[in-house]
This record gives sequence, structure tokens and C-alpha cells, in this order.
Amino acid sequence: MGIYNQFINFVYKQMKTLILLILLSFSLQSFAPCVSLEIQKQRIEVFLYEKWKTDVFLEVIEEIKHAEGLVLNKYKCSANQNTIGYGHWIRPGENYHVITEEKATELLIKDFKEAFSYTDSNLPYNKRLAVAKFIFNIGIGKYNKSKLKTAILHGESIDNLIVQYCHYKSDGKYVKSDWLLNQRLFELKIWNNDYKS
Repeated sequence: MGIYNQFINFVYKQMKTLILLILLSFSLQSFAPCVSLEIQKQRIEVFLYEKWKTDVFLEVIEEIKHAEGLVLNKYKCSANQNTIGYGHWIRPGENYHVITEEKATELLIKDFKEAFSYTDSNLPYNKRLAVAKFIFNIGIGKYNKSKLKTAILHGESIDNLIVQYCHYKSDGKYVKSDWLLNQRLFELKIWNNDYKS
């Protein structure tokens, strides 16, 4: 049933895109008949790019939601921080004890945009999203000290490097986590998913 629903959702999204493209093409021809086909193609390309940016952003947000899980009451996370929602660390001045799912999403997007602001603006959009997702997971402090950041700044491949960040410390020893490995693999997928015109 899950695979069937995924297939239906995929077809639905493709149909929506097709309908939007048809409408966009029709409107361009109707209201701007003197506009060259090349300019119309450029406008459609811009539309597709903006849609792609929206889709990939939402994909990252949904993955974070799935990975973090939703807790509407304040609790202590593994780092002993007061936490709520989708892994939001409660900051000084914030007085969250119980929140709604909508508020949790609002906090998540705010936290993710902050992580995004730490990324290199010269990177392609999808690569910035991947790095922001990494920062969201491990924190800006660890990222700044990581070999991953150095590799990115030097334009080196990160395919074999990013998957090394899948361990956590327990009783003084580093233990491999399948959960963390899955996060790294997701980030790598987003990193390598450059928009192709």
C-alpha cells in the first residue's frame, strides 16, 4: 500500500507540473505573441528552476521531520538540552513547554534557515541545502572544525568523506550509527542532485 501511494503521489506531482507548463506556455503565447520562442523557453526554464528549488527544499524539510520525530512537549535531548518540536533547542528567552505541530514546523524552518545562512553562498542551491542539513544535524561548531568543510572550500569530492560522520560517542567509545549514516547518505543525494537545464 505504501509503494502504491508513493506512485500515485509521484504521478500526481508530474501531472501538476505538466498542467502548469501547458498553462504557462499558453499564457505566454496569448499575452505576449511577439515574444520570441527563445525568450518563452527561458521563462519556462526559470519557472522549472524555481519549482525545483521549492521541491528540493521541501524534500529536505520532510526528511528532517521524519528523522527527528515530533515531540510537542519540552524534553531533554541526548545532549542534555531542553528540546521541543523537531529537535529545536529551546534558547534563552523562549518559554516553550507545549506547542502545536504548526509551531514545531515554524521552528524547524527557522532553525534550518539559520543553518543555511552558514553555508557558502557560492555553492549551488542544492549543495547549500545539503550542507545546511549537515549543520542542522551536527551543529555549526563541529562543522567549522570538520574536514568536510575544508574539502568543500577546496572544491574536493565529499562522496567518501561525508559518510564518515556517522558515529556517536558512548562510554568513551565511538559507535557507528545506521541512523546517522542514513542522514549522511540523504545529504549526499541532495549534494549530487544539481539542477540540469
